[in-house]
Amino acid sequence: MQQVDKGDAAMSNELWPMWEDLYEMSKKKEKKLATMHKKYSEMTIDAAEQFQQKCVDLEVRFSISGPGCVGDDLSRGLLLLDDYKRELQILECEKHKLSDDEMLFDVPLSDHSKLFAIQTQMVLLQEIFDLFALLKVNIHIYTRTQNRVPSSL
Repeated sequence: MQQVDKGDAAMSNELWPMWEDLYEMSKKKEKKLATMHKKYSEMTIDAAEQFQQKCVDLEVRFSISGPGCVGDDLSRGLLLLDDYKRELQILECEKHKLSDDEMLFDVPLSDHSKLFAIQTQMVLLQEIFDLFALLKVNIHIYTRTQNRVPSSL
């Protein structure tokens, strides 16, 4: 049997009360952090609900007065498209922050299908308006070319 040094035994006896104090302190910290975790989880849930409402509002505005509702006035639609793109960029940043918060606080991830649907429509509308812009430029070039051609030909 191995003998324990008296200094080691004394230090061992002193460690036990310190260990108990540390354990109690950690339990208090955990309780305090659990309260804060719950508070921030609730704040994240509220933020997710507000974000969902923003998406619903945007979807309604987009379907009623968005760039796809301009009829023959494609120039106006092109301007509206830029406005909605800026708004979507802002919402996309908010979505990423919200998703990070939801993962951090163990909150179920929100459904962003409305935002995704608008983004998909925006991509398709962007293609249409890009074609329109290209057509405008080509018409302008064509009319300038027609003005330069001598009438004798």
